[in-house]
Amino acid sequence: MDFRILQLNKTVIMKNAAIIIVSAILSIFISCNNTESARQAELPDLSDSLIVSAENLIGLHFDTAEQNQMNSLLKRNLARYEHMRKFSLDNSIAPVLFFKPLINPDEDDIQEFANPVPVSEVSLPDNDTEIAFLTVEQLSQLIRNGDLTSLELTKIYIDRLKKYGDSLYCVVTITENLALEQAKQADREIAEGNYKGPLHGIPYGVKDLLSVKGYKTTWGAKPYENQLIDRTATVVQKLEEAGAVLVAKLSMGALAMGDVWLVGCLEIHGTLNRDQVAHLQDQHRQQLPGWWLSA
Repeated sequence: MDFRILQLNKTVIMKNAAIIIVSAILSIFISCNNTESARQAELPDLSDSLIVSAENLIGLHFDTAEQNQMNSLLKRNLARYEHMRKFSLDNSIAPVLFFKPLINPDEDDIQEFANPVPVSEVSLPDNDTEIAFLTVEQLSQLIRNGDLTSLELTKIYIDRLKKYGDSLYCVVTITENLALEQAKQADREIAEGNYKGPLHGIPYGVKDLLSVKGYKTTWGAKPYENQLIDRTATVVQKLEEAGAVLVAKLSMGALAMGDVWLVGCLEIHGTLNRDQVAHLQDQHRQQLPGWWLSA
């Protein structure tokens, strides 16, 4: 292989590694100087020992010449990070990426509402447990036909949340007052002939990633355990407009990271480790209705 290609590849790798290392250095620096005044202070001296410490964190090693070569990149990137931190982005600001899967957005018709669920024959079970495990479609038909009220169904799920929530560690907040109010409203609207669709009167839960005005939004992380966001997330607003009933905010991995969704809440309570969480998931997963697991 051409020596120049090898040299070029090495340069690219070093440049990418420099970006990773500066992130590690920033983590060390910021964790030791976690005040606003420190952030505005003069940039730190990127000494060889600091770079070596960062290397050790990510399992890489560079000789003195390579460290000298990346030093200017580290200082440049650090200066850029400090500059970006001067801008305050509100939680309501959407990401810069926009996805619109229409081939011809100016010509294609946009379907505002989902197609209605076809009417089917559904019998009301004799006990609350069987009702709790019916599908959304079946529950929707029972409510639409008048065989079951939204208030009755909401109370069933709230009772189950209170019964199993502490052992499953799946609930952050039960929104009982809000749920009962929304359920009563749904029943009034349906009785008046104002049926909004298959979600009308259906209880649901959302991850504690989504804000609901008047309730805590913890994001599954200890620093935000008591966070209150004075607005309701758009997706929750749309579900409210469809007549759905919010019964709970659900636990999640810290800052929505990781596939073990119970860990975030458990870390807040400091009660179980990861192995115990996995065991609880295997042991109790079947006790949750299908709509809950998909929420």
